[in-house]
Amino acid sequence: EARNVAPLRIEVARANEPPKDMGVQHKRFPELMGMLMAGLNVWLVGPAGTGKTLAAENACDALGLPHFRAKSVGPTTAEYDLLGYNTADGTFKPGAFYQTYKHGGVLLIDEIDSASGDALIAINSALANGYAFFGDERVNKHPDFRCVAAANTVGQGRDSVYIGRSQIDGATLDRFSFLRWGYDEGIEQSIVNSWKMIASASQSARIDKWYALVLEVRRVTEELDVRIPISTRAIIDGCTYIVTSDASLRACADMRLWDRMSTSDAKKVQAALKNQE
Repeated sequence: EARNVAPLRIEVARANEPPKDMGVQHKRFPELMGMLMAGLNVWLVGPAGTGKTLAAENACDALGLPHFRAKSVGPTTAEYDLLGYNTADGTFKPGAFYQTYKHGGVLLIDEIDSASGDALIAINSALANGYAFFGDERVNKHPDFRCVAAANTVGQGRDSVYIGRSQIDGATLDRFSFLRWGYDEGIEQSIVNSWKMIASASQSARIDKWYALVLEVRRVTEELDVRIPISTRAIIDGCTYIVTSDASLRACADMRLWDRMSTSDAKKVQAALKNQE
């Protein structure tokens, strides 16, 4: 079924400009564009390796919105990293929010669900209100300001896979509209097809087997609650290894699947695969 999924190609037409071909995009890319056009702050939630931040950058480019990618936030991120601070001589050093909040554009924040809740509470008023204070300067929110946050969870704390994630304050979560961003087999198939175009006949057959194996292992690990993400990156790495080093299917599986798991989990998944043959 995955081989019959047609990847979504996006072409954007804007007034007084020629159409812009955005190439192959995630199946929910039009929804992301629509939410940004509506002026919403978006919380993209999905597993690792689904291209959340890249999709946000592409959506900004399609809409002609400037974007600024903040550094990934984490437990040590402080309020001043986001809003800025005054130095000892009174000079204001802007944080991640300042440029886009004042002049317009989209602020992209990676790994927001691993940040300290105290730091994020500091941005609540900036996201919800029409102004914010940066040092001693009151700045009115630019009408083209948006914030896109990429996360592996919905901000309610750790789960069975992403155990290092924080529980985010409800007031912060309420500032965002949520969009689920899962693995897109249309995109994955297009990646596979691209590698097959430069592969030998034997490598092409191996790539097909690798892709099928990754999809099966992903499904089985989810069913068995094996706490390891089987992401699109696994497909890319396997295809790269096959074409550039003529690697075997077993070598790819060891590198990207079995050696990442505990011995007991690997045996459990392999046994489930054999039972389904």
